[in-house]
Amino acid sequence: MPSSHACAQRKDLWTLITNAIDHEKIHTGQVLEGRYESRKTASPMERLVAEWLAERARFIGSLIGLTDEQFDGETAPGQWTYRAVAKHVLVVEQNTPSGQPPGPLSAPHAGGARVAPGHGDLGGAHGD
Repeated sequence: MPSSHACAQRKDLWTLITNAIDHEKIHTGQVLEGRYESRKTASPMERLVAEWLAERARFIGSLIGLTDEQFDGETAPGQWTYRAVAKHVLVVEQNTPSGQPPGPLSAPHAGGARVAPGHGDLGGAHGD
């Protein structure tokens, strides 16, 4: 499918999306290198929240492309449906101490670290 977006380099949607992915990877490296060189590395809690966000993105990505019928189908014979798995992930998330998904690192945390609102202590029941 052709794309007129400048980042598609006069090519197609595939090129646009792969360039967007590469663009984010380039700037992620830029930020990480800048933080490393300025000795502003993430705290253990910030790193943990960042990894949680990355896993959430991978989970969402694993569902992309499923039709409604497939989403309501079992992941394997006799196993949960994809919908049930997604609901389970949401319920577990809601049982975190804050009841909120990991989000932008905006709330101050003790010691100057910044974590998602309500995620100062990620302990608590998992619900599995």
